Amino acid sequence: MLRHLIKAREEQTRENQAGFRPGRGCMDQIFTLRQVLEHRYTFRRPTMVVFLDLKAAFDSVDHEVLWQCLSLKGVPKKYINLVKALYSNTTGRARAYGELSSELITSSGVRQGCPLSPFLFNCVADVLLEITFSSSRFPGVELLPEGSLVDLKYADDIVLFDRR
Repeated sequence: MLRHLIKAREEQTRENQAGFRPGRGCMDQIFTLRQVLEHRYTFRRPTMVVFLDLKAAFDSVDHEVLWQCLSLKGVPKKYINLVKALYSNTTGRARAYGELSSELITSSGVRQGCPLSPFLFNCVADVLLEITFSSSRFPGVELLPEGSLVDLKYADDIVLFDRR
C-alpha cells in the first residue's frame, strides 16, 4: 500500500513541498528563499514574507477532513478505505503530572512514526493551501512574467510570500 501511495504522493504533492520527499530537503527551500529575496531586493520589489510553523501538525489532522482530502487528491477509494481501517477505533492516553489517563477515542491526528503519516499530512496541507490560494487574492511574488511563487513548504513549516 505504501508503495502505491508514495507513487500517488509524487504525482499529487505540490512542487512547493520539499518535506518527506526523496531528493529534496530543507536546504533546497532555504536556497530558494534566499534566491527569491535577493531577486526581489535587486529589483527593488516590496516583499512580505510570513513564516508559519504548525504546532502539533500531525496531531491536528482531522480524520474526516483527511478522507475528503485523499479523495480530492485522486487517491483510489480502495486505499482510502484501507487508511480508514487503519485509523478506525484508535485510542490514545495522555500523561499529566506523571500519571496516565484512561484511554481516549481519537478522531484526529496521524500516527507518529508511521511511514504513511507524512503522505497523509502533506495531502491535507496541500489541499488546504490550494483552496486558500485559489479562493483568495493572494498573488505571491512575481519571479518571471508568466508566474509567481506564493509559498514554500518543508513538512509543517510554511513560508508565504506577498508583494505588498
